[in-house]
Amino acid sequence: MKTSTLSNSFCRQLPGLTALILILLTLAPTQTIRATTVLAPGFSGMVTGAERIFAGKVTSVRCDWTIRSGRRSIVTTVHFKIERTLKGSATEELQLEFLGGTVGKDTMEVHGVPKFIAGERVVLFSRNNGKEFCPLVGIYHGKLLIERDAQSGADVVLRHNRQPITSATDVGSDPKPSIAAAGNSPVQPPMKIEALFDAVDKELNAGERR
Repeated sequence: MKTSTLSNSFCRQLPGLTALILILLTLAPTQTIRATTVLAPGFSGMVTGAERIFAGKVTSVRCDWTIRSGRRSIVTTVHFKIERTLKGSATEELQLEFLGGTVGKDTMEVHGVPKFIAGERVVLFSRNNGKEFCPLVGIYHGKLLIERDAQSGADVVLRHNRQPITSATDVGSDPKPSIAAAGNSPVQPPMKIEALFDAVDKELNAGERR
């Protein structure tokens, strides 16, 4: 196994992470990039830190070899059809670049960077596209899923790993272990997408007044 360290200049481009990033390279075709702790920015930090906040649908996912920070790397380009823009310039389509992916038999896996599937609907908090290894505020915190709730029929919000979000304070925060005792505390319903949009608007307005 070969171990190397990213340059300090590249590490300084990674807000939300501690400075050290290790790239573990093996003789096998798979490369694994392991990052240290991802700091949860909180809801306010997510909104203020994002250059663009939007809801959209993934239309395609493509992986290619490229040169990033002087290294030959695999980059995944994700294309989105924008459904609603909450912050930043409005546009009908957008593409974001993420370090990692699979080309043929070669795979570069970047721990913490969320994956995308064509057809899924998302809310993204993005910044520094093409400049950082992950163009999302808080890395995986910056991706939320939109799905139709089977019970209510409404569009609701989930974390990138499909755990439900029940309020805006869950966004940008690490999930808390469930403390509800069976039969004592009712399970909170997932947050509706319109409620998230309203919370983002309120936070943006509050930021303008601060």
